[in-house]
Amino acid sequence: MRAAVPETHEPIAQQLVQARRHLVDALFATDAPIEAWMRQYATVLDNTLRALYHRAWAQAAQEAPAPPRSPLAVFATGGYGRRELAPFSDIDLTFVPAQENDPFTERLVKWLFQAMMQVFYTDAKLKVGYAYRLMEDCDALDHKTRTGLLEMRPIEGDPELTEAFTTRFWRSLDPTGFTLERYRECQSRWAKLGEGILRTEPNLKEGRGGLRDRHTLNWMTEARYGVAHDHALETLVAEGVLSPAEAETLEHATRALQRYRAYLHALSGEARETLTLAKQNELAERLGMERTALMRAIYAALGDHARLTERAIERLVNAPLVLGVGLDSIHRQITPAPALEREPPEWRLLCFLLAQRYQLGLSRAIEARLEESLPHTPPPAMPMVGDALRELLSRPGEVYRVLAPMARLGVLGWAFPPFEPLMTLPAGDPTHDYTVGEHTLQAIRLLDGYARGEGNPLWRTILEQLAAPELLYMALLLHDAGKQDPARPHAEAGADLARQWLPALGWSAAEVDEVEFLVRQHLLMAQTARQRDLHLPETIREFTRVVDTPERLRMLYLLTCADTQAVGERIWTPAQASFLQELYRRSMRALEEGLPDETPALTAVRKRVQRALAKHPLPDALVARHIEQMPSGYLLNTPPEQISLHIHYIERVRAGEGPVAEFHNAPELPYTELTLCTFDDPQPGLLSKIAGVLYAYDVEVVSARVLTREDAPRVALDTLGLTVRSRPLLPNQCAVLERALQKVLRGEQAVADLLREHNKDPDAPLRVSQLQIHDDASDAYTVVDLHTAPDLGALYRAAHALSQLGWNIHSARFGLWAGRAVLSFYCTDTQGRKLTPQQHAALRNAIAQEQ
Repeated sequence: MRAAVPETHEPIAQQLVQARRHLVDALFATDAPIEAWMRQYATVLDNTLRALYHRAWAQAAQEAPAPPRSPLAVFATGGYGRRELAPFSDIDLTFVPAQENDPFTERLVKWLFQAMMQVFYTDAKLKVGYAYRLMEDCDALDHKTRTGLLEMRPIEGDPELTEAFTTRFWRSLDPTGFTLERYRECQSRWAKLGEGILRTEPNLKEGRGGLRDRHTLNWMTEARYGVAHDHALETLVAEGVLSPAEAETLEHATRALQRYRAYLHALSGEARETLTLAKQNELAERLGMERTALMRAIYAALGDHARLTERAIERLVNAPLVLGVGLDSIHRQITPAPALEREPPEWRLLCFLLAQRYQLGLSRAIEARLEESLPHTPPPAMPMVGDALRELLSRPGEVYRVLAPMARLGVLGWAFPPFEPLMTLPAGDPTHDYTVGEHTLQAIRLLDGYARGEGNPLWRTILEQLAAPELLYMALLLHDAGKQDPARPHAEAGADLARQWLPALGWSAAEVDEVEFLVRQHLLMAQTARQRDLHLPETIREFTRVVDTPERLRMLYLLTCADTQAVGERIWTPAQASFLQELYRRSMRALEEGLPDETPALTAVRKRVQRALAKHPLPDALVARHIEQMPSGYLLNTPPEQISLHIHYIERVRAGEGPVAEFHNAPELPYTELTLCTFDDPQPGLLSKIAGVLYAYDVEVVSARVLTREDAPRVALDTLGLTVRSRPLLPNQCAVLERALQKVLRGEQAVADLLREHNKDPDAPLRVSQLQIHDDASDAYTVVDLHTAPDLGALYRAAHALSQLGWNIHSARFGLWAGRAVLSFYCTDTQGRKLTPQQHAALRNAIAQEQ
């Protein structure tokens, strides 16, 4: 520290600014090789940094005792480390202290940082990127940080500290992993940029064929062969990756692009990488040439660069790479190495982890070795299996690709016994297209697709929010494992398997609780969305009582979607997807904002709706009368615009216009919404008439809400969700239905006659395989669940049976599941009261008589 130190940083800044100005002027004034210019520029920056370092040392020494040796190493990294800078490239630096929390080091870094910001950023208009790394950080660096440090060059500091950090860095580097990660990153960048190289406004650094391609090739070469960047090209020639002629052409293209990039920076006065049309004209004029000739030279360099870097990169990753544990990578496929026979049995799991980690496939040779050896090899210890599964399942979007061969080759069942019987286990019902194990893999494939943005964009967003996605994947892995015990409900048996095996894997008690919950409740969300009225607060209250945290709700929603889609194409419908999403959103709002313990006071609800309707052109008396007669569930869940339309419909009916049927296809709805307004029948049965008409024309009813204005004359206001082959209705289908509904509701045609006209038997019995009556599923209604054969006529027959008992139906849901139709009805007696046990018995007797 004996060098003369200026009293202020101004002389240092002036020298830097003048030197840069001189170098930029010389850039256009000479034909000297661009590499010589870049080395000279890097030397100017080096000298500036050293001067600032010495001055910072002197300042720090005034505040704390100075040590005999420098406690800090300063490295140039990235392009600065390579001495390959354009005039406005970022100045990337890394500070490495000898020890943390040293008083003198902290002051030295503080003064050096302040001076760098003033001299480089403020005075010279250069951006400075910096990092503070400890020696022990080397073992846990991410790939991006490793890439920057790969070409680090010491600028200042203690030589022993510099050497120690450099040695520690290279010892911690996984050459194969780094090489394959850079290849994967490059492939992703190329895919994003597309195939075209000859763009109107090329990006000389990040574009296809730009300098980043050469950087990537150099990084892979340096990591694989342990050479410095300035020896990368000659190493590629020596290893046969590039021929001497290819290497010469590539170097010429690189130098040309570096020169044009330097010109672009100089003309722009900032770090620009895209050569715009305006800059093309300006650069051509500055160089005294035609723009077409300039661009011809640039396109030639980009073409050579793209072709030769891609060729060399592909050859590098396809050549043998050592993976360890007796495994190699050849042509990006894992293959046995000669030492494989001496490895412990864990290699059978590790090859799948390596395949996922490095995006590798499995060679025929390694698959054959797995198949041959598994029957004679005891599985590894459970904690090792647990660690492997945790890592494998923690990468959404990358699980199925390796888990599927792992399962099909028998390795998954070998290591994790609960899965072993599932691949050949029949699912047990005709709606499943696959065995239990294959269904599980398909569900995981779909979940991976969500991570890549396939399907509903909401799914990807939710998946990215999960704190531990491996819990969700493990739950999917086990969700149907309980089917191997036919004597018990499979969700319950599967939850017990999770509780039994996950602790042996070394998973924590909290993790076991979450997986067990998801397996035990994996049917709940689909059942609730399919069978319950989501407009009722008690539905959401009961559901969130079980699914009691936002994280559980996120995981259960994704599991439900993937599980249902994986059953088969006939099961997953747009309507079901819509109901599931509605349940998710309502439940998440309840969990995050809270759900009131009681339904809001009806008077307050009515006043709020009346204020919202004040801007609509309706007489106040009509609005007040409608609001007074409608239940709170309707007022809480119906938009004011729709309430306004309902009032108009009711007045049209009361004016003698007859039944009003309005069809609506909203872009956000996967079904057609039918609003039907008509005088109410004296006796229950209106829904059965409507359902009969729809059955006659093979229209599917996914939901129905039935409301009645009780003031005389009573008017029914029914809203139904309709599809045909799971799609919204076409305009001509709506027109045909409207005519048929008008005839039946006006009494011009009996439902039975209409059904016979369409070859449907109106007297066919209602075959119920399961009947459940719930008094606790709703505050105001008795809920009846019926399971019947998968027949579109089931809704008509069930509604007719209930009406024959004198029951009023207030809402209904209909869906297909597990080879049967599932119908749910919200019912009361004619006085609007819940049904009594005697009335329950009457329904059971009526159904029994039809069996």
